[in-house]
Amino acid sequence: MSLPRCMGRTALVRDEGNQAPIFADAMWRSGSTYLASRFAATGRYMLFYEPCHEGVGRRPSAARDRDRSRDRKLRHPDLEGGYFGAYEQRDPLTRKTLSALHAPDTSLRSVFNEGSDSAAAFYGALDRVARAQGKVAFLGFCRSGTQTGRAQEALGARGLHLWRDPREQFASYGWPDNDYFLTGTALQLGYSRQYGPLARSLAPTLYAAARMKLAALLPDRYARQQYRLARSVAADLAVEQAYAVFYLSWLISYRAGATQHVLSFSLTNLAEYADQRARVEEAFGIDFADLRPTPSHVRPDIDYDSIEAEVTRRLDALTARPVNADE
Repeated sequence: MSLPRCMGRTALVRDEGNQAPIFADAMWRSGSTYLASRFAATGRYMLFYEPCHEGVGRRPSAARDRDRSRDRKLRHPDLEGGYFGAYEQRDPLTRKTLSALHAPDTSLRSVFNEGSDSAAAFYGALDRVARAQGKVAFLGFCRSGTQTGRAQEALGARGLHLWRDPREQFASYGWPDNDYFLTGTALQLGYSRQYGPLARSLAPTLYAAARMKLAALLPDRYARQQYRLARSVAADLAVEQAYAVFYLSWLISYRAGATQHVLSFSLTNLAEYADQRARVEEAFGIDFADLRPTPSHVRPDIDYDSIEAEVTRRLDALTARPVNADE
């Protein structure tokens, strides 16, 4: 499987006066924590980390921040003020806290659906808070470019998409020993109006399980219970079904990011090609200190070519938009 170096729809030139928010999309284990640290180090950006996460809208508590902290071993950044601390600031227009304005439909069920008007309004409040402090809102990371397109257009935002080689990324999930990432992927796809049926056809034993069906009945405010119900089912999947579900999510996210955002790249791209690294640094006024390619380890027990070809074929048939997976 050949992957592109770096994709961009426009020639970007740094504009210090540009206050338009930045939407950053990235799947789990793609290097998003490192990329966010590069934006945070400049002092120019206000980071709103994982604005789509359901925890944003929960009442402030130590338990809420602990859900996404390093003690869960999920490699999330150590953010000043707590993981969700930025969302306790007040919107200068409504005077409400950002957490109170959080749109419930930005969470699990929206990852592979089109964004809503209420989600766009929430992102607008984040933008206002950042502007009031003379900063640019960095809204990252959303898990799929499909969920932010409407908001980007409404806010005149810029977007970037961080991806990783899918075979490397799946190996980094640590499945089945670490079943968190695959569980989340399966839940997100299952809630998609457009892609849910395809996901179910790729992993019928997963979505037919009683625990998975019960998880789907719970509203997003019970996300932890949804994960708890679905985890054992995800861990018991056949490897072919596990990779097919993952690759479907990767391909949807990759295509959306590569076509909707001004830049789409991997950290390996930037480490290997100085011209691409310079382009991203100049566009956003950041630098990539200690940048390294992502680890190249892949699992030996997967017939990657045949699974990827089948998932691509089915996705093309569903969308009636034939695209070469190597483009």
